[in-house]
Order: sequence, then C-alpha cells, then structure tokens
Amino acid sequence: MEPYNGHLYCFHLRTASLGHAKSNCSSIGGYLLEIESSAENRWLSQRMYFFYYNQGAWGSWWTGGNDVAKEGKYKWGTSGRDIVYTNWVSPEPNGGTNENCITVDYRGDWATVRCGRYFLYVCEV
Repeated sequence: MEPYNGHLYCFHLRTASLGHAKSNCSSIGGYLLEIESSAENRWLSQRMYFFYYNQGAWGSWWTGGNDVAKEGKYKWGTSGRDIVYTNWVSPEPNGGTNENCITVDYRGDWATVRCGRYFLYVCEV
C-alpha cells in the first residue's frame, strides 16, 4: 500500500469486474477510489503512469463514482457524497443511461463507462 495525504492506496494490476473490485477493497477495510482534489488526481496519475510504464499495467482504473441513482448526478459510491472535483476528458461525461460508472487513466483523465466492464482498480483505505 502506498500512503498519500492520510490515506493508503492499494493498486491492483489485474482487471476485475466492479463487484469484484468493491468486494476486494472491502475485504481489506477499504473502498474503491474516491478522488477529492486535483492534487490527489495528479498523485494518482503519476502512480498509474509508473505501473503503466514499468509493469505494463495498461488501461483505465475503476473509481467509486457513478450516477446510477440519478442520471447526471455523480456521487461516490461508498461515502455517498456528491462528486465536486472532476477531471473529465472531453467530451465526457457522454455515456447517457448506458455508461454510469467512472474510470480514471494514467493521464488523470476521467471517463464514463458501462458498469459491467473490467478494469484495473485502486482501493483506498
């Protein structure tokens, strides 16, 4: 686990379904990533780039964000807080009712995706 700003982050380098990722995070006393600031997003993207460049961990990473309850109203799944800070890559969010979950890539760019897909993931403790 890697520390940042009072939290620990566990980077999982194998893809998983959203349910499996949530379950794994819960089993270590954590939750899927909730990005609260540009500084946190920048730190995470640097770590993700490291894993991409040095270990071939290519792809996007699940966050705990979604708009499942109300289309266009994004919340963090574990805390239930509204998502205030965002870093959408243009033209996101553009998924409509089919893309309700949020991923982040090694550039720190956010995108909406179908929740049934498989991605790398980060647990926050």
